[in-house]
Amino acid sequence: MSNGQAAPRLLGTRLRKIPFTQVYTSPLRRASRTCELAGLAMDTLVDYDLVEWGYGDYEGLKKR
Repeated sequence: MSNGQAAPRLLGTRLRKIPFTQVYTSPLRRASRTCELAGLAMDTLVDYDLVEWGYGDYEGLKKR
């Protein structure tokens, strides 16, 4: 098991103690997989507003 899989599983053991009323995920496959590894996949709703935004030419620029 890679660290990329172990971390969400470890987080899931901690999150299971918290009674969530709803869990949201972006539609990206890696976000859904993270929820699955954390044991939260059964309770998730996909929210398209949670997709990462691309800022194009502004990405990584510092304020002047």
